[in-house]
Amino acid sequence: RDLSESKIALVEDNIRRSGLFNIEARVQDALEFDRDSEETADLLIADLPCSGLGIMGRKPDIRYNMTREQTLALAGLQREILSVVWRYVKPGGTMVYSTCTIDRAENEENAAWILENLPFEPVDLNTADFETLCILPGVGEKRAQAILDYREAHGPFRRVEDAAAVPGLTENIVASWAELAYVS
Repeated sequence: RDLSESKIALVEDNIRRSGLFNIEARVQDALEFDRDSEETADLLIADLPCSGLGIMGRKPDIRYNMTREQTLALAGLQREILSVVWRYVKPGGTMVYSTCTIDRAENEENAAWILENLPFEPVDLNTADFETLCILPGVGEKRAQAILDYREAHGPFRRVEDAAAVPGLTENIVASWAELAYVS
């Protein structure tokens, strides 16, 4: 869902190219609750409007035009949207919160807000399955398998930070899981 028909057209193009048929894109205000969508999603990808500070290499004008006030306003908008869209996730389903920014208020602080205010749990690195590991930032299929292989060979992680020893993971990737992962 997006307010912009042009963005929906891009999403629809990506859906066609992916070959997946159980995805729907439509023009709709994410701040308006859609009762027909309540508890219908096994997986909800909340790829929300953000400051874009993580893609300045492709869009250098962001560096000169984005203010701290705008960034904080976007973090607030993200929370407003999340307050609505989380209700579309089925019980036991997964919500992935996604931005293209490196801003702490939009990432770590909103992740902490989600855990404090919405009925979702962080990922336990010692018990998470392949699919769950895949949705952690910077992981994907190859690194998820590496985590499982490492866990099998070395036993449970003692600290989240220990996951940086997994081949293919870096301290920066693991640090981005600050509020999203824990070890039991």
